[in-house]
Amino acid sequence: AQLLDDTWLVALVPLQADASIGRVPSEWKSSTAPDKVRAEVIKLVTERLTSKGALGYVESRRSAGWSVWAEPVRTGSGPVLGALAVARPANANWLDRETSVIRVFASMCGATWAKSSAEYQKSLEELVVTVARRLMPTTAASFQETMDWTLRTVAEFVAADVAFLRRNDHMAGLSLLVAEYPKREVIPDPDPLGAFPFEGDPMFSSAKDLKEPLIIRESDAHENYNDAVKDGGGVGEFSGAVVPLVNGEVTEGSLGFLHFRAVEWTTPEINALQAVASMLVQLNARLEAEGRLSYMALHDDLTGLPNR
Repeated sequence: AQLLDDTWLVALVPLQADASIGRVPSEWKSSTAPDKVRAEVIKLVTERLTSKGALGYVESRRSAGWSVWAEPVRTGSGPVLGALAVARPANANWLDRETSVIRVFASMCGATWAKSSAEYQKSLEELVVTVARRLMPTTAASFQETMDWTLRTVAEFVAADVAFLRRNDHMAGLSLLVAEYPKREVIPDPDPLGAFPFEGDPMFSSAKDLKEPLIIRESDAHENYNDAVKDGGGVGEFSGAVVPLVNGEVTEGSLGFLHFRAVEWTTPEINALQAVASMLVQLNARLEAEGRLSYMALHDDLTGLPNR
């Protein structure tokens, strides 16, 4: 409504409402709009959806004093699931840039519905199972390769532009980069993202003892962290999600995914990221235990010297 002049109504109309996945009708109405415009527009759009499908159309009812432009809402290349309709005074002109705005937002609505669908949630479960199978045989020798694969696999699934896995070194007071996606072709020396002091920026300070998932946007993030991301990766605007790697009362690190655009994260997606983070914590614990057992088997308990 803020992007389009003289807007009376913006309505998201699903062909079949399904509250379980967030596919429900919603609308915004201007205080200057006629009282009947909401009901009349939604009725018209619903009829067109049922009879013809929404294919991007203009419907004018000058006797009613308004006109409406509607764009179809789809999940990818799938069938039409609803429409995003904008109503304005009948004498308003529809410019190409304005209809393009409606089309873009209709596509965003479709993407949100797709991420909430049962099929998408099932694919999230399959992602977690796939990662679990890859982590099970991991050894100290294959650790870095597995971390790179895990980060890349999850990042590509959630369509992240950038992803990272960081380890917290509480003794040194540093957040250390373990893996990144994609790997930067040119890494500054020193790398501003390689080792960052917890106290050097409030964002890293909060990640030090983070216990719950954190949704971040550039406007919400701290200025120094914004600068570090831009210096290290050469990017501008971003948004994303960070989940902590928690072992008991200790936050061992963080797993983060960034987009160079505004993205809304669903609860199933956050749950899947938390599951992956939990498996990484278990892997670290297993490798540390195996390392201690190997050391004990090869060294004298009393002196710590290697066995002959």
